[in-house]
Amino acid sequence: MPSDEPEPSLPSEAPVTDSDRRSFTRLPTELEADIRLDDGRVVTGRASDVGLRGLFLVTDEPVAEGSTCVVTLFLGGRDLGLSLRAEGAVARRAEGGLGIAFSEVTHAAFHHLRNLIHFDADGGHA
Repeated sequence: MPSDEPEPSLPSEAPVTDSDRRSFTRLPTELEADIRLDDGRVVTGRASDVGLRGLFLVTDEPVAEGSTCVVTLFLGGRDLGLSLRAEGAVARRAEGGLGIAFSEVTHAAFHHLRNLIHFDADGGHA
């Protein structure tokens, strides 16, 4: 039976801070990813590994260390429409890509990342 009471606000979009994070393994992936830089440029690539603190984006695009960005990870490909977003910055440039450190992750994205990493660490068993 429907209630006339307003739905409680969900904390799922609140940012996760460094103090909320735990030390987790990095997950090797082949996820498509974009980073949108502050100047509006979008750099497209593939996340070769993802952790709760960041990812490595395989790309040939030159981006300066320290550049802030919004990261979009496409789960199951761009066409599926499932994605995770996080704010971050280019922590390092390396041969073949960019190390991106997350600075702000929503609780929803954090939990999805954590579940992906746990699922993989358990050998693909939930």
